[in-house]
Amino acid sequence: MNYKINPYLTFALSISALFFMAFSSVDIFKDGTSNFLASVFFTTSVYTEDIVEKYNGASSGKHDEKIKILIVPGHDNDSFGAYANNTTEAEINLIVAEELKNILEKEKGIEILLSRDGSGYNPELQKYLDSEKENIEEFQKEKKEIIKELMEEGKVKSNIVVQHNFARPEVVDILYGINKFANDNDFDITLHIHFNDYPGRTSSYGKYSGFSIYVPEKQYSNAEASHDFAEKVARHLSNMFAVSDMPKENMITEDQELIAIGSYNTVDSVSALIEYGYIYESQFTDQKVKDVILKELAQQTYFGIMDYLNDTESDHETFKDFDNYKWKRNLSFGDKGLDVLALQNFLHDRGYYPYNDNLNNCPLNGNFRNCTESALKKYQSDNNIYPNGSWLK
Repeated sequence: MNYKINPYLTFALSISALFFMAFSSVDIFKDGTSNFLASVFFTTSVYTEDIVEKYNGASSGKHDEKIKILIVPGHDNDSFGAYANNTTEAEINLIVAEELKNILEKEKGIEILLSRDGSGYNPELQKYLDSEKENIEEFQKEKKEIIKELMEEGKVKSNIVVQHNFARPEVVDILYGINKFANDNDFDITLHIHFNDYPGRTSSYGKYSGFSIYVPEKQYSNAEASHDFAEKVARHLSNMFAVSDMPKENMITEDQELIAIGSYNTVDSVSALIEYGYIYESQFTDQKVKDVILKELAQQTYFGIMDYLNDTESDHETFKDFDNYKWKRNLSFGDKGLDVLALQNFLHDRGYYPYNDNLNNCPLNGNFRNCTESALKKYQSDNNIYPNGSWLK
């Protein structure tokens, strides 16, 4: 679940392309140079081509300057985010983030920093947040004042699409601190990991499902490269996970307000926030399948990141752990568990799952219901097997 600025700042924040530039005083607007400053705000801060070239050089040994990726598992031990069925968002954010870090660290040419682990924030980041507290506060203030001036002069426009939950002041300070930390330490990619929810949910389950990748709105200085990055990752995720069906939330959703991706244009690097799905979806809360699903989310994200860095479009198998899977029991309607998930993946890989439906209604979740039965019957019919909708070991 992601956050925007507080209500007092909502109007000022809903602008478009702003930012942290070399000019630190708002007084510069008073002498009629706001058009120049607005153009500085909109100057592109990062290019995909430069990142690809940098990675190719590092991975081939031409130079030692590695691609720096900051992975930020959303929330922490004090603010756990969304919650459903004994599952906290902070917990599963961290599981995905640590798995992704472990995979990426094996790649030559990439340097990874994880913002926190189970015990708290990374010591390097925590030291920065403590020592730079006043500068982080000034960082926020300056950007907001500059944008307010630009808005009043009509140099930037509001473009709010999706409403988000508000963050507590201490969370706001941490998020802006992470933005400034990423800028000051020249990170190339900043990736925030989250699971979604929506205001007003009152039961253990909800009405929406699917993932969305949030990127800076098109007027921001890092928007184009961030969108390039999101396209690569979304291509892999969408192969096996549903795209969000919440109104106005798309596979890739542009946003002006989320602090994590640089409200007030406060992030220089490629920036994206992945909402991997809605936290109450059973595949994220069922203890029997959750860990396998979260591992696969990290794996598919890795494939997308590498496609971005290599400027390619690769194809990979899903759920490698299910290769040559041997079922130990017969399966039929009502069964649950990893063996059902393996069956769903088997059918999905062969183009049968979901059958005449979509992944929002028929997620890969280890739950043998109508979707699995229909897909299995179709597979059996096409392969000269009596279509009884049961899977025999």
